[in-house]
Amino acid sequence: MGPEIAWPPGCADGRNPTNLHTIGGRETRSIWERFCSGDYPADPPVPVRPEVLASWERSLAAGVTEVRPPFVDDFDTESRFLRAARPVVDRLQSRLAGTSACIFLTDPDTLIVDRRLADHGVARRLTEISSAPGFSFAEGVVGTNGAAIVADGGGPNFVLGAEHFPGELHDLSCFAAPVRDRVTGQLVGVFDITLPYADTSNMIMPIVLQAADDIATRLGEDSTRSQRVLLEAFTRANLRSSRPMLAVDGSMIISNRAGSRVLGPVDQQVLWDGVRRSLRDRRSPGWFPLVAAEPVLARCRAVIDGGAVVGAIVHLRRPAEPDTPAGAAPRRLPDTVGSSRAW
Repeated sequence: MGPEIAWPPGCADGRNPTNLHTIGGRETRSIWERFCSGDYPADPPVPVRPEVLASWERSLAAGVTEVRPPFVDDFDTESRFLRAARPVVDRLQSRLAGTSACIFLTDPDTLIVDRRLADHGVARRLTEISSAPGFSFAEGVVGTNGAAIVADGGGPNFVLGAEHFPGELHDLSCFAAPVRDRVTGQLVGVFDITLPYADTSNMIMPIVLQAADDIATRLGEDSTRSQRVLLEAFTRANLRSSRPMLAVDGSMIISNRAGSRVLGPVDQQVLWDGVRRSLRDRRSPGWFPLVAAEPVLARCRAVIDGGAVVGAIVHLRRPAEPDTPAGAAPRRLPDTVGSSRAW
């Protein structure tokens, strides 16, 4: 069973699609206008949901006045999240053909990493607000939106019409749900369906919940295989050398004891981001500085499974040490420690 959503008052059972139109309409816009002018009523005629009001306050404090998301061209187009999501999104795109719905996938920081249009007539509107892969829809940049509220730590949710901040998004509705790694609990992305506010329907959220659940299931299956492939690659490499090394992917670090002594405490996500940049920049044959507690150099080799990068073997050395170790003897058994929950 997929995750559940706490429907707002009047929509508690989720069965009356007309009730959603009591949210985000003219009354909400009037309250939003008063909020922006510093005149938020103590007892508004239509209550604004607490998570939306809190997001308005953060958006206002961040100085958001218009939708001008920055573009980032350095994102992983073959991430575990995207690999798991593609078959689910492909099927759903066909199912939604002829509707005004648009599917978005974002990373945990609300950077759009994929977009699918069921009706290309919606493309012009989305292009106007730079709602496309590579653009960040973080709350501090574009204000209140569905994916940002979910990525901020909440469960499945929606932002309808005038609940958005700023006003450029008032003609849209967003329904979103988090996708988490079921082993680590880590947020790996957000699944979102956006459509015109006039087409808002209670039928959208169940579709979003099911899609997010399907992606999480596939992610678990992919993680099991990918981590097994990575561990096997690390074991083979560790048998051939006693030098410091580790294996890393998006959710775990495995290190031999020599690697642990050289690396010290390190943020797993920061480490993985540095390794991915190295692999994309094709610098893997050479040494590059790694962000760690002590100065350390790293050299990476991608681990490939089915044509996709599932992780990397990282060789480590301190800057003062020679590049090529003398007399590195092969090991009889892998001497490993790890930082995932499995360890």
